[in-house]
Amino acid sequence: MTSIQLSFAPPPAFFEAPKMPAAGPRELPSTPRPVPVAPRAAPPAAGDGQRRARVALDALAAPASNHPMTVYTNDLRRQLTKEKLPVEATGVRVVAMGERTNTDHGPAVARSIAGPIGMARNASVELPAPVSKPSEPPADNRLWAASIGDLPIAASVELGIGKMEGHIRTIGAEVRQLTGDRQTTIATLSQGLDAIGVGTSIADPAIMRGNDALLVKENNALRKTEGLAPLDVTRSADKDEFRDDIIRSVTRAATTGPGKERLDAARASLATDVADARKRGVLMFAASGNAFEGPSTVPGADRSVIAGTPGIIMVGASDIRDPKDTGDDRVAGFSSSGANIAAPGERMPVGAPGGNSGPKPRPVDIDGTSFAAPFTAGVAALMVRANPKITPDKIEEIMLKTARDDVTTTRDGAGYIDPVAAVRAAKKLQ
Repeated sequence: MTSIQLSFAPPPAFFEAPKMPAAGPRELPSTPRPVPVAPRAAPPAAGDGQRRARVALDALAAPASNHPMTVYTNDLRRQLTKEKLPVEATGVRVVAMGERTNTDHGPAVARSIAGPIGMARNASVELPAPVSKPSEPPADNRLWAASIGDLPIAASVELGIGKMEGHIRTIGAEVRQLTGDRQTTIATLSQGLDAIGVGTSIADPAIMRGNDALLVKENNALRKTEGLAPLDVTRSADKDEFRDDIIRSVTRAATTGPGKERLDAARASLATDVADARKRGVLMFAASGNAFEGPSTVPGADRSVIAGTPGIIMVGASDIRDPKDTGDDRVAGFSSSGANIAAPGERMPVGAPGGNSGPKPRPVDIDGTSFAAPFTAGVAALMVRANPKITPDKIEEIMLKTARDDVTTTRDGAGYIDPVAAVRAAKKLQ
């Protein structure tokens, strides 16, 4: 994922994993404070989102015929054709939620849905811009921008919890704008936030201010009470350890006490919005995040703040390795915990190349759960194409039941997605 911005603008997409904490978190108090729910905004015209998606899909040439993902998806289509199952999703609506217009992230998501390596070719893909601003009070926004790094740890962490809470409520506002259709609409979200990103965004401004920053001084005082050496944030190794300390503090606040209560309340509200959307015929997928770093990962620190919200299918990233061997798939090393299912997310040829000339340059490979979630949404769209009457609940049930489980890890959730088995089972329901 990209670095977290120090404002309450919509958070960036998952791309690169940040530095992971190494030890247990410290508990810090946080006072509950109501956060206003963002008002329902008029949704952007669907036509504009469809136009953006068409431009994105038409901007690049197909990846090389021997690219692993090309081989993989072509093989899937051959299997689907052999079983007289659909290989395109004409007429099925897929909405990529919250994609800003000033980055290539949204176009890469669209290509993961319906581009050459996406499963939902010819689907009605939409790339609407975010429909609302995050809901934190303006005073907190100014305080964050002006003072983060020179606030006490407890106050800094409380601002971080507010940022996470606002992110959840902003997603709820976007979900409320989703409308159903005569058949199931598929929605996918590749934006995310976690305790690691928030902790890093708190720690880095203090590092820039140096050892005299209040946050650094207070953290060193706490370390002294624990029998630990003080940190000199002008040194590279100490910078990393300082970030770890702050990430641990944010993680503890987000998973215990008043901080947990606030985030649980926001997630409960989001769950209500998602349940209402399902009643309107909308099924929602979301990227699980890219923050995992092996055994040193603090439990819960790498999880998206919306992970575990009922009704949202969280998607982790897998590496398909040999594209014709379904038995050798592995969870991507960066893929966060909290996924319900895993799908291709490494070496995805959907990125826009920089500096290449020509009207249609070849795409470049990029990694991330940001592209695994829309790939999965594309499979769901193909299931709708196979069975236009299929419900969101049945799609989820089939997708998780047909997944190929990997007993060596829990980060794949139910397992690796099996597109052919899922589409076959959807067709049989007719």
